[in-house]
Amino acid sequence: MPRSPAANQWLARAKASLRAGDFEDATESSRRAVLTAPKDDEVRIIGAKVALTELNFDEAIRLASGLPQSEARRLLARALWYKGSYETCADILEGLLQDPNVKDPWVNQVAKLARRAHGRTPFAMEGGYIAAIEIPRSIGEASVMPLNVVPIELEGEQVLAVVSTGVSELVIDSTTRKDPEWVSVRFDRIEVRDVPALTQDLSQLSRQVRVPIRALIGTNFLRHLNATIDRRGDQFIVRREEAHAPPEASRIPLWYPLGATIAMRASVTKNENDSSAFLVNTQLPVSLGLTTPEWKKAGFEMKALKEIPNADGLRTGILKSFRFAGFDLGGLPAFSGVPIDDKYGIDFGGVIGSDLLMNFRITIGNEGRFAWVEPDPAMATSRPPTDEGKAPKGEPNP
Repeated sequence: MPRSPAANQWLARAKASLRAGDFEDATESSRRAVLTAPKDDEVRIIGAKVALTELNFDEAIRLASGLPQSEARRLLARALWYKGSYETCADILEGLLQDPNVKDPWVNQVAKLARRAHGRTPFAMEGGYIAAIEIPRSIGEASVMPLNVVPIELEGEQVLAVVSTGVSELVIDSTTRKDPEWVSVRFDRIEVRDVPALTQDLSQLSRQVRVPIRALIGTNFLRHLNATIDRRGDQFIVRREEAHAPPEASRIPLWYPLGATIAMRASVTKNENDSSAFLVNTQLPVSLGLTTPEWKKAGFEMKALKEIPNADGLRTGILKSFRFAGFDLGGLPAFSGVPIDDKYGIDFGGVIGSDLLMNFRITIGNEGRFAWVEPDPAMATSRPPTDEGKAPKGEPNP
């Protein structure tokens, strides 16, 4: 059946808004497209993709179910996985493994876990109601700032993990475990049982921070921890229940392209209408990486940026303004040449790293759908300029 002009217009607007990282407009436009053409496959796929981005798993499942396209089944598998419908997810994943059009490492690893989820209660918490874990600034002679290195107990073994919003799951170093597993993780007085864990070689990260990192705490795990990341107080806090609203905090929406990694909106000018979508990567040890269009929006010509010696082509400049979570961070150093993942089909303005986030106390709310952001009390409304010739520590790894 031909698509109506109205449906075509809403679909085009939803696609354009999602591509631009205007997630709120993408939500509204895709909703209207679905209402106008509820049986149209392409409309349903874009609707499922947007629903997954806002963690509306039920809607993503409703729209993607029954569609034959590889993309629809990938979206369906992710929505089922994050919702906790593991057996149905396993059926979809096993079909995707036979699809030559699908090349997705997440599918390969999660397929090994989904069928083994029967009888488990994923992310079940036992023990105390709150656990506050000290996150060190240095370990031995190695400074680990600004990364959040969290001591955890993994299957009874004391190891170091890094909070990494650039990955979706708990990730375990492949030198210690070759295959994905269901594991138990203890944070001081709280034990989290039946946690799905993927594997990845973390040796490069260990060399970067000069301490042995054995795990990454990704977004899906982080959302279940009701966590607070408080680098200013050097604490990582885990709760069995959602935290109450802090008395003085900004509440900002979070978005999850493919349900996997965190994105938020911010502006490199004082005009909030100029905001762009930014990936958030707590594993990135710099303040902010910008794309060329974003540098131009901030009033910079690329040739005016200062080269950083021995830094793999990175260049830097000092922003006059960066509006983030209701705060204006004047004097913030930013970098060009920082890799920005393009697999999500979104034109991100850049990536926000841990050197910026360490100025805030961040609490995850509503299972990850928003965050409470509190500034360091010592931080003024504008940040004093820093040494723009200073190379970021380690190699960026979004």
